[in-house]
Amino acid sequence: MMSNKKKYKLAIIISHPIQYHTPLFKKIAQHSEIDLKVYFCSDLGENKKIDKGFGMAFKWDIPLLEGYNYKFLKTYFSILTGDSLWALNLGIVKELWKGKYDAIIVHGYVSFSNWLAFFGAWLTKTPIIFRGETVLRPERSLYLKTIKYIVLRILFKRIMAFLTIGSRSEKFYKYYGVPQEKLFFTPYSVDNERFINFNKLWIDKKEKIKKEIEVFDNLPIIIYVGKLIKRKRPVDILRAFSEMKNQARLVFVGEGELRPSLEKYCHEKDIKNVLFTGFINQSILPKFYTIADVFVLPSSSQEVSPLVI
Repeated sequence: MMSNKKKYKLAIIISHPIQYHTPLFKKIAQHSEIDLKVYFCSDLGENKKIDKGFGMAFKWDIPLLEGYNYKFLKTYFSILTGDSLWALNLGIVKELWKGKYDAIIVHGYVSFSNWLAFFGAWLTKTPIIFRGETVLRPERSLYLKTIKYIVLRILFKRIMAFLTIGSRSEKFYKYYGVPQEKLFFTPYSVDNERFINFNKLWIDKKEKIKKEIEVFDNLPIIIYVGKLIKRKRPVDILRAFSEMKNQARLVFVGEGELRPSLEKYCHEKDIKNVLFTGFINQSILPKFYTIADVFVLPSSSQEVSPLVI
């Protein structure tokens, strides 16, 4: 059993404050035997910046940094491509050297800073715990597939444990040679307490909320939440919804580059009962879950969204 005098020092390296992850950091920090520090490679989401997926600048309106120790690393370079943040934070190695951590959790392997974290951990002989969202998918080039296979097998052999977020995640690691005993099922989660409290607040106000968005009937409400981008396939929802012949309402909660084409599609195909809310921040989002009868997430690729939860 771990001594009460010495806490287990844990570092987490992640791209930026993510609304689905930070409540978990707070819970870990509350553990009496863990001394946690989170390193962010960017302040995206905490400070107002343009998100290419949403096509606009925004800042989450819920506290993302409360309840745990954290540090924003100096960023020498960063670029957001889709949902991936490529960042270069040279200070990671120094922080791991000074921190003398018992283990570090690294989220992902695509960013320069992820590899600096791996290097820093190997240099300081710090065990690595890995968590990622990648699943197996067809590679366009046999050459790139071969290189990726070699590199990831070498990388994964030097990692102590892997936090799988689903069955496809587990299959991915096994493909690259990770044994079962190194895999630990750690699915994504949300702050249940916050959503439950909001639901209690609004459950008796469903009609009022519906009137706020100019819905005055009792048709079933189908809801989509997320960025209006190609990978999330919102046009598939419209095509399916058009077959319902006005027997329900469809609410797109979110913003993105496909919104103009989706609205145009509705107009050209004369699809009625479709509402586009635009960007909705976290404090208001539970309102829309409250009035929804059906939730739809048609995303392709490696979608592992906590929206379903």
